[in-house]
Amino acid sequence: MIFSKKYFKLGINALIFSLVISFFFDSCTFEDLADAEGVNLEVKDQEELSPSKFKNQAQFGKIVDVRTYEEWQNGIIDGSTCVDFLKGNFISKMDSIFGHDKSQKLYLYCHSGNRSFKALKLLKSNGFKNVYHLKGGLKAFNFFEEGR
Repeated sequence: MIFSKKYFKLGINALIFSLVISFFFDSCTFEDLADAEGVNLEVKDQEELSPSKFKNQAQFGKIVDVRTYEEWQNGIIDGSTCVDFLKGNFISKMDSIFGHDKSQKLYLYCHSGNRSFKALKLLKSNGFKNVYHLKGGLKAFNFFEEGR
C-alpha cells in the first residue's frame, strides 16, 4: 500500500495529540484539583467506617453505591441508590439527587473501598458536609455479615 505524506503527517499529529492528552489526564489527581482550589481533602478517621459502624450508622442517612450499574446488579446493601462514580456526570447526578441538602448524611460504598474513598473526597470538595465511606467496601461488609 502506498500512503501519502499528508495522511502520514495526519496520523503522526493524531498520535502526538493523543499522547499529550493521555499524559495530562494521567497526571491530574483529585488532590491536584483540590490544591489548586484551596480545598482540604483530608479524610478524617470518623469518615472511614468499619462494616459494623457502617451498618449501625447508615440507617440514619442515605446509602450510595458508587459502583457501575452492572456491578450493582451483582449484589447490594439494602436501601442503597446506585450512582456510578466512573461516569463523567457523578457530581451532577449527586447534586440532582442530594444537592438540595448538602448537610445530609451520605454513606458511600463500592467493591473494595477505593472508589468510595475517592468519591468521598470529591463530594467534600463540592460542598457535601457529612459524607462517610465503608472502609474495605462490600467485600469487607459481606465478610462481616457472614461472620455474625
